[in-house]
Amino acid sequence: MPVIVEPRYDVADLETDLARVYADFPGRSPEDCLAAIRATLRDGGVFYTGTFNGKQVAGAVVSGPADARRIQLVAVRAATRGRGVAVRLIDEIGRLEKLTGARELTIAAEGEAVPVLTRLGFAPVSPGLLRKQL
Repeated sequence: MPVIVEPRYDVADLETDLARVYADFPGRSPEDCLAAIRATLRDGGVFYTGTFNGKQVAGAVVSGPADARRIQLVAVRAATRGRGVAVRLIDEIGRLEKLTGARELTIAAEGEAVPVLTRLGFAPVSPGLLRKQL
């Protein structure tokens, strides 16, 4: 599935599609996720969108100091799960963040996400937290 990953600093024009991407995010409503994304962007973070055939199918927000970034709110639209979209998104975030000076990425993960992230070079640093050196 050829997903295009791009950084965004404003998501106002994507909010309808992103509400679908975050429709079943664990423990949070789509409105809460969008509010958190907007707040992170106001604080200097970046939102990475995953697009397939012109539709937003995935997203994640990245924040923190320029050299040590944190990935949060990773979501893939239910209809596109199981096709490697999350792997493509996280892998491309790592590549793009390295280009902007990041030396490490951290992400909170549990369950089936841990082995996938381990294959992408992340290693456990504490319960539920993984780190990748770039």
